[in-house]
Amino acid sequence: MTAGAVARVPAAIPPRRADSPVPLSAAQRAAWTARTAPGVHRALRLHGPVDHPALRRGLDRLADRHEVLRTTFGAGQVVHARLPVAFEVVDVRDIPAGARHAQAGRVAESAVAEPFDPVGGPLWRVVLVVLDAEEHLLVLSAHRLVCDEWSCDLLLRELLGLLTGTAGDEPSATRLQYADFAQWQVRQAAEDDVLGRWRAVLGGVPPVLELPADHGRPATPTGRAGLASRELPEELGAGLRALAVRCGVSLSTVVLTAFAVVLHRYSGQDRFVVGAAVSGRDRPETEEMVGPLAVTIALPVDLSAGGSFADVLGTVHGTVLEAAERGGATVEEIAAEIGETAEQGRNPLYQVSFHSGLPNGSADVPGLRAEPVRLGGPQTTPVDLGLTVTDGEGPVELALRYALDLYEPESAERFADAVVHVLEQVAAKPAVSTSALSVVPDGERDLVVWQWNDTAAPYPSDKCLHELFEEWVARTPDAPAVVDASGNTVSYRELDARANRLAHHLRELGVGPESFVGVCADHSVEMFVALLGTAKAGGAYLPLDPEHPADRLGLMLADTGARVVVTLQRWRAALPASFPGTVLCLDSGDAGLEAQPDTPVDSGVSAQNLVYVMYTSGSTGRPKGVLIPHRGLNNYLWWAIEGYGLDKGSGAPMVGSIAFDLSVPNFFLPLIGGKAVRLLPVQDRIEALADLLAKPGDFSLLKITPGHLDVLRGLLEGTRVTSVGTFVVGADEVRPETVVGWQRIAPDAVVIDEYGPTETVVGCSVYPITDRFDPSVPLPIGKPIANIRMHVLDDRLHPVPIGVVGELYIGGDGVARGYLGRPDLTADRFLPDPFSREPGARFYRSGDLARRRADGDIEFLGRIDHQVKINGYRVELGEVEARLLAHPRVSEAVVVARVAPSGQKRLIAYVVGTGAGQAELAGWLAGTLPGYMVPARIVELDRMPLTRAGKVDRDALPEPGRPARKPVRRA
Repeated sequence: MTAGAVARVPAAIPPRRADSPVPLSAAQRAAWTARTAPGVHRALRLHGPVDHPALRRGLDRLADRHEVLRTTFGAGQVVHARLPVAFEVVDVRDIPAGARHAQAGRVAESAVAEPFDPVGGPLWRVVLVVLDAEEHLLVLSAHRLVCDEWSCDLLLRELLGLLTGTAGDEPSATRLQYADFAQWQVRQAAEDDVLGRWRAVLGGVPPVLELPADHGRPATPTGRAGLASRELPEELGAGLRALAVRCGVSLSTVVLTAFAVVLHRYSGQDRFVVGAAVSGRDRPETEEMVGPLAVTIALPVDLSAGGSFADVLGTVHGTVLEAAERGGATVEEIAAEIGETAEQGRNPLYQVSFHSGLPNGSADVPGLRAEPVRLGGPQTTPVDLGLTVTDGEGPVELALRYALDLYEPESAERFADAVVHVLEQVAAKPAVSTSALSVVPDGERDLVVWQWNDTAAPYPSDKCLHELFEEWVARTPDAPAVVDASGNTVSYRELDARANRLAHHLRELGVGPESFVGVCADHSVEMFVALLGTAKAGGAYLPLDPEHPADRLGLMLADTGARVVVTLQRWRAALPASFPGTVLCLDSGDAGLEAQPDTPVDSGVSAQNLVYVMYTSGSTGRPKGVLIPHRGLNNYLWWAIEGYGLDKGSGAPMVGSIAFDLSVPNFFLPLIGGKAVRLLPVQDRIEALADLLAKPGDFSLLKITPGHLDVLRGLLEGTRVTSVGTFVVGADEVRPETVVGWQRIAPDAVVIDEYGPTETVVGCSVYPITDRFDPSVPLPIGKPIANIRMHVLDDRLHPVPIGVVGELYIGGDGVARGYLGRPDLTADRFLPDPFSREPGARFYRSGDLARRRADGDIEFLGRIDHQVKINGYRVELGEVEARLLAHPRVSEAVVVARVAPSGQKRLIAYVVGTGAGQAELAGWLAGTLPGYMVPARIVELDRMPLTRAGKVDRDALPEPGRPARKPVRRA
């Protein structure tokens, strides 16, 4: 029995009546269901003379002794008085000596692979391969209807005894036969209501263990398997055996518990089911019984209580005992009882299994030495992962079989290493908490923590943004800096002079380091004057999109305490009338700027001071300001000069709202690299961009959202775009079909998938998309840029294994200072970085789910909470919900993101209330929220669908335009 379990022993097994029908045992019912599956086999290399006729007589005597060897299956189980024994001798002595062993192996593998006929029989066979007079290969194989692995060993041991005259000659009449056991088991199962007991235990356990896989699950599995084997060092094996003795369990229980810990950490599930093999030989009557007593049981594992490994070990041991005692039913019968069925190529109840293998000890008898042989041939597995532990005379061995449909060999090898790593830790310290156990071996940890984060690179970390701009003013004063929509050019010298005059004026108004200046402007030369002038004065700019509601602009101005807003006359009315500070309109003659000097300002600002504060959506209904210092912005921009190929073109078109950090590389990157920014008309900007892209040009790059790229693709279909060298696609998840379509339009351009929360300065990782990418696989977000470190961690801040889902944490020079005026939120999201060698370093807890691929690329998997991105804008659904709930006629509100048939993501709101319509609620939201946060559809429901836990069942919310489903309660 797995884990050395010893079940409660009921009354003795009685012999059956001779005339009674023989029912199928649980193991036989399972074997009949999978009757075409591979059988069982054992092979021995015999050293010494073998009497072939005596061997044949010994096989006949085995059949006489064990009724199960004379059994066939049709309408039921039929025991025959006589059934021919399948025995074959294959002589390979005519083959050259050096090739005999290989040929013997092929003969053995062929014999093992040959199917059996359950109806006609016989269901076991023996092949003897003669290599020479003193060496033979003996192969016994059998159908699982009549034998298990233990039975094969028993038969071989008996056969050798019969061959050498050392076995007794006990007649079958004195033995308890397998048919007796089968009849007793069926009767016991009925009396004990075995299925009812299984239903009570497994009814609440999730039937699916969601392990990360390299490939999607096929509808029809091939069953092909790979094998990852480990031989434990002698010292480790001894330590584990000692641990087992101290805890009163078997070694296999220790390995099973370690296996369960790894499964828990790989899947993130506390409760799951493991298929565990039990020998069924837990009674004196069955110890020497030949037949398929071994059966795989559904073992429920619950690690939710945690505790030390020793505590969990005891719990697992008890669970094995209880599960083995229930017995008497097949997995298929249990699954049907609790209403679980196999779907999408997945086994019901469990997808992983654990076995305690039989030791490969010698079977020597007088005059003959028998050496176990492992046969090759194709590996198969009925489950996703199956671990076997073998503890014999030699080292402890682990063998992990894995489905090649799902896993690459490298992934399986890492999983096997993780099990060994856990065993190493518990052997040294069994009292260690299971939550403190690492499932990432040292070599893998070094890779994910250090090697893939070895991104150190020089950049001007001691300079401010405007100083990098001023260096190009000195080098190329007459070069174009900004080209407006009409083609008018402003040089670096002129832009610098105008920004200096504004900076002097801002200083007079009290602006300096760590103060905020609102900049309310659209794409214009004045916008650049305002941004650079604020930086030169030492202040941090607060971007204010003039198309956002005045209430939202007022909230941000009040939150920052900004006393100055720089704008244009046409946007003066967009500001809240209640703003108490100074409003400077750069296109107004009374701004007082012309009287200011155009020389640089000595503001005392440093690279550690703030350069801007960018507001993002907040889950409580209150947007939060992200504080970005010069140093972090400079790191990103300096890397992007080369990373995005700025030097290979003339600059970038200006795309994106000033209040959205997507626009930062489009307008700042050219200016710190000596290039120009091209402005587009205010009206129909996307159409104007399409016209610009369709013309000849040599722009270095364009930073754009996937949504905008899809729109451009529709506008430019059939056009060959050659005007941009690099398209940087970010601020939202990039769909492969978007890239495929765009590569048809701009086949010579570089397309880069960029990822980065506002809290880590625009972009922190990139993935260059080549024309060889696989569009059937989600695009990764790549690897971190210079001086950025990215970690995928569990909820204990432990690195998760490669391929395992965790939360993405971002460290390095791009990490923001925190949230303005939100020390509690800052402390929650910006944590001490345990993987940094820099004192006081912090990393940002992104809230994004991710995993590492085997090549180091990171794959983004969505949000942990309900934060989404709509057209590149980050939206906290809770903020929209909070605003809806503020409406007097809305009692409940849920907002979700759905993908429309066009592929565009949109917000859908669901409300319960007293008749407020779509138009009224949309208008209510538009009064305080930006347009991108107003749902495309607002659906009124009588009530929200709920789960059994009483939470809103978001999956049951109806699609807009369809009748609302009757509320359901889901698990």
